[in-house]
Amino acid sequence: MRDASSRPCPSDTDTPRRSRSRNRSRHLPERRIVRIVCAIAAGLLLALAPSGDADAQRRTRAYLNGDLLLEKCGEADRKFCDGYIAGIVDVLFAGNPINGIRPCIAEGVTVEALRDIVLAFLVNRPQYRKFAAPGLTAGALEDRFPCR
Repeated sequence: MRDASSRPCPSDTDTPRRSRSRNRSRHLPERRIVRIVCAIAAGLLLALAPSGDADAQRRTRAYLNGDLLLEKCGEADRKFCDGYIAGIVDVLFAGNPINGIRPCIAEGVTVEALRDIVLAFLVNRPQYRKFAAPGLTAGALEDRFPCR
């Protein structure tokens, strides 16, 4: 007869194979949850990490930049320009700031007057034309109509 000290560990022999697999399967959902949480956390960290070049983001994350807007607005048909500026103004009037900019545009200002303000801003500040047109348009309007 063997003594107790020479017996193998109880977990090696006493636990039937079926119950060990049940214990493992019981921990599988916890492991999956931990993996999912870690993957989400890693994704959020990557998404929220600064890219290092904020100017590049403003330049590339728009349909138009300042140069293209100036070109479109300088053409004989100004309908596109007026519609674009009116759309930006509608977004601002709806309470949505653009790049943190929220001008206080006076009542009764015509689209033509707004277009003249934006064009003057773009002509007088060529160094900003590489940036996205929505922010430039909002900035031009805030320059003329600051909130007090």
